[in-house]
Amino acid sequence: MLKTAAARKTVMTDSQGRKFEFGGKNLEVGFEKNKDRWQGFLKVDAAAQEFIEKASKSNDPANAEDYIKQGLVYGQQGKHKEALSAFKEAIRLDPNNPLGQSLVGTAYSSLGQFEAAIPYYKKAISLKPDFYSPYFNLGSVYNHLNRNQEAVEAYKQAIKLKPDDVDSHYNLGVTYSDLGNREAALKEYNILNSLDKEAAKQLLKIINK
Repeated sequence: MLKTAAARKTVMTDSQGRKFEFGGKNLEVGFEKNKDRWQGFLKVDAAAQEFIEKASKSNDPANAEDYIKQGLVYGQQGKHKEALSAFKEAIRLDPNNPLGQSLVGTAYSSLGQFEAAIPYYKKAISLKPDFYSPYFNLGSVYNHLNRNQEAVEAYKQAIKLKPDDVDSHYNLGVTYSDLGNREAALKEYNILNSLDKEAAKQLLKIINK
């Protein structure tokens, strides 16, 4: 099931109701700092996109952002393979760009290639340890791979950076439930109940299944 919670945030749910936000949270840093400029590229028309595709042919790391913009356009169009190629070119030009690394993980995740996404999320974290988004998305990838204990650790790190993030507490609660740790899942329910009562209600239903 798909639903759009915001222009930059696509939420997917699995059979347990767990939320995955491969695209949205990875983009927070880029969007929040340069929202108007990034949003403009998401509305790019065909002529402008052709210009982007012809741009940045040098090996100048400063051109990495152009490829990130191009990848975002492709991602919004559902062209995830093309987005992956653009994001990979961005990190070829600038390997130390944490957003670029994280977006490669996003593109792989969107293609269902979860194992391939992991090293890119980890690289983004190593470059920017306070980058919340890759921790959350890494947890989501681990959930998809049934590596739930590793997902727990990723969500805990995400929550350290954003203690009041509803989705992280929700996913952590569902993951604890999957692991049979009802006590820990209920702890997340209690936290959620003070943040988002509807999300808490959904989590409780899963815990009580």
